[in-house]
Amino acid sequence: MLVGELRRVTLLWDELWLGVLQQQHMHVLRRIQQLEDEVKRVQNNNTLRKEEKVAIMCEKHSALMRPVVFALDHVRSITTTPAETPHETWFQQTYGDAITSALERLKSPHNPANPASSWVPFKQVGPGLLGG
Repeated sequence: MLVGELRRVTLLWDELWLGVLQQQHMHVLRRIQQLEDEVKRVQNNNTLRKEEKVAIMCEKHSALMRPVVFALDHVRSITTTPAETPHETWFQQTYGDAITSALERLKSPHNPANPASSWVPFKQVGPGLLGG
């Protein structure tokens, strides 16, 4: 219990999220590049129907983003526990819905042919965490 209390006072949830987003950002950029290459390859395959192309792009996106989603899901599980401080309550009210929505979009992109769009919601959350 003491370790949990120490973590709560030494690392605020917004700092935790900002650190993880910064840490994951370079991994995500590499994965997006891989996905963009895959999108070109799939789009140029004339033997596939449109639905098959979308399904392949979604599967690739899911596979390549799985480690990022795992890391972000882990942090989300920490910051969705019942708030014990006014700052944690503020964090959940300010960022809770945006983080949940961003994570869902990363898991299931609206447009698998544009993989970079699945990371945009997290790029929008990040500046807020910086106070900007």
